[in-house]
Amino acid sequence: MTAPETTAAYQHRWQREAAHALTAMLAHGHREGLPALQWSIATTGALVGTAQGLASTPAEQRAAFNAWADYLGANRQPERTTSDGTTYLHARFTWHQDHQVMGAVRADIFPTDGDSDH
Repeated sequence: MTAPETTAAYQHRWQREAAHALTAMLAHGHREGLPALQWSIATTGALVGTAQGLASTPAEQRAAFNAWADYLGANRQPERTTSDGTTYLHARFTWHQDHQVMGAVRADIFPTDGDSDH
């Protein structure tokens, strides 16, 4: 006998609920003056907001991460910096509105030319 499978119907429902919650989060974030993040929705309905570095400085990435982590009351994980100077920020949250949604905010902060001896 095989274990019960998560059906596509459940995954679609979880994603729709997460999309609904994300829409509300974005409206609240806009009213609060929070910076934009890149958001993704997993098949489990989890949301992940990423502070992108392509058009931001490391300081701006960190500020965006901190602003959303503070706003969501997220549980910050210990900051981790690798030997190449990349810093990883991660915080988990649960947000309650019409539907409860869980997720994370994150930032991968790469060293700039002036930050590294490589």
